[in-house]
Amino acid sequence: MGDDRGKGHSAREDIPCISVRIESGQRTGERYTFRKTCITLGRGVQNDVTLASDSAVSNQHALLTWRDGHWEIEDRGSKNGTYLATGAERIRLTGPHRLDTSEN
Repeated sequence: MGDDRGKGHSAREDIPCISVRIESGQRTGERYTFRKTCITLGRGVQNDVTLASDSAVSNQHALLTWRDGHWEIEDRGSKNGTYLATGAERIRLTGPHRLDTSEN
């Protein structure tokens, strides 16, 4: 028995959890929580967050990536774009966008 702290440490433990909340469409209000470096969102069943019944969502719609100690989100060339809700404002993503995870 003894102290096992520090043993078996994996890189995954360094990745903070992130929650994704759906802000529009049929699944508004649903929340998904992950602890991995890459999270895919889209209509296709291969995605981590699958929005199969939402025709406004592309098969491979958006990507969340843990990079250099922060989260980024980017549109994956979707037809209708990816929007980020920041307070009362919605921003259409035009490239990778660094997320401020200090806010909910």
